[in-house]
Amino acid sequence: MYVATPNSESCCCCMNGSLTRQSSMPAWRSLPPWLQTIGVEAYGGNASQLAVAIASTKAPTLLTRECTTLRLVEPPGDNSMVRLQWQRGGIYGLAKLSHAANGTVVDIGANIGAISLTLARCHPTLRIIACEPSPVTYFYLLWNCVLNGVPVRVAMPSHPRPRTAGGIDALNVAVSRDGESTVTLSFDATHTQDTVLDSMVSRDVQVLGCGRSKGGGKCLPFRRSVVVPAIDLPLYLHHIHVPTIELLKVDCEGCWATGLQKWPLRERTDPASLQVAN
Repeated sequence: MYVATPNSESCCCCMNGSLTRQSSMPAWRSLPPWLQTIGVEAYGGNASQLAVAIASTKAPTLLTRECTTLRLVEPPGDNSMVRLQWQRGGIYGLAKLSHAANGTVVDIGANIGAISLTLARCHPTLRIIACEPSPVTYFYLLWNCVLNGVPVRVAMPSHPRPRTAGGIDALNVAVSRDGESTVTLSFDATHTQDTVLDSMVSRDVQVLGCGRSKGGGKCLPFRRSVVVPAIDLPLYLHHIHVPTIELLKVDCEGCWATGLQKWPLRERTDPASLQVAN
């Protein structure tokens, strides 16, 4: 479980981190202390592994979406940026949110943050709930929030708090299917967009252990499994006093087919304002 420092919400967009800086270290590699702490936990409590990952991370890549251009980093060797650059614009219908200046958007499978950050930059007063279960990918999501000057809060599912201003609430969680408090996640840090929950593999024949559908080509073996917290999303929205959401963006392997449509969103969410992109 990640614990934010008392001042993490106010200092999250600072660039004057406490990592020892050599004269040749570029500013974008200098992380604030709260993000260093999360990074160490993401790499299994190993500060040396985090240091290697930071040193091996390529310089930010520019990605233009909607009204903004983002600077994004990804885990060493990951192919997220290549895939994002090939992805057609408007795939999630973000332009439809121009009327929802003060609404809430939920981003399931936020990955390194391209969609959440685009929304935050184009609609600064939107409140965005970004769920990313992979600890390493979550770390890079937060790093990209810092790089792009977007207000972000390390949200704690065990202590839900409403967000009163625009920005991103980032949760390092999976979304549960049957009320589980934890789930096992399988992933490869070089293919973070193919991350999959083990329960999806075992319970739905359309999803393979490589995170691809049966017609999706050759499987790539996962290199790591980890147990992560899971939340009941409708219940979490209820606890933070969100009766309606403007967009539910879903991008996680097989999760629509494996039960997302069974969530009782109608009980806690205004169906007229709900759009699902998968």
